[in-house]
Amino acid sequence: MFYKIQHSLNNKIVGNYCQIEEAILPPNWDSDPNFIGNISLKKIDFEPKMPIGILHKKAKLTALLSAVPVGFSQKILVSKELKNILNEFGDDVFQFFRCEIQVKNLNYEYWLSNPLNTSFELVDFKQSEVTTRKRNPEGVFYFEHVNISTFAEFNGYLASQSDLEKRKTIINRVNISEGVSKDIFVLTHVEGGLGYYISERVKQALLADGITGIEFKPINLTSNEWLHEHRGAIYGKA
Repeated sequence: MFYKIQHSLNNKIVGNYCQIEEAILPPNWDSDPNFIGNISLKKIDFEPKMPIGILHKKAKLTALLSAVPVGFSQKILVSKELKNILNEFGDDVFQFFRCEIQVKNLNYEYWLSNPLNTSFELVDFKQSEVTTRKRNPEGVFYFEHVNISTFAEFNGYLASQSDLEKRKTIINRVNISEGVSKDIFVLTHVEGGLGYYISERVKQALLADGITGIEFKPINLTSNEWLHEHRGAIYGKA
């Protein structure tokens, strides 16, 4: 079984969702190639410029922090303990860089991920669902099923699209091929833009270590199914 890492929605645990709603950004962050928010899916050999996250006044510090400001998008913000566990199972999946979190007048050490690659070759496309977002003549958006059954077909379909169309195409329901032994991997073109996925083995290690602020969504559920049909029975109301 594989799971998509989700931020906890339980305010009894996180205090406030999102926990990081503001940040201090370096000068000229939007045009600086060394700013972490401008780096995606590639390994770097330098220390990037980082945002400083500001903890919401009602939020609590957890091992996994939810963050929405510039620089944090499509990355995970984790404690040293969580970073070490993830590196133990998948040190070739991402780099981590120190990212300070400001709580009142104190700064705490956290780490921000830089994902290195995406692992579409692990996906069983015959059992997965690929959709693209369309708009009808009345201007209403809807999702259209795309008939994809292999990794090669998926790559070919993306290659045939414009950059805008690519961003509208997602694997709406993800299934992983049998026999996959990889414990941690990343996928783009999924709900939320980019997802971090872990095996049952990693989940049990995180639970045993008491890692907080994290929820585990079974990989084959859509976000709608998870939020409205399954999540509440496991983690309680958001």
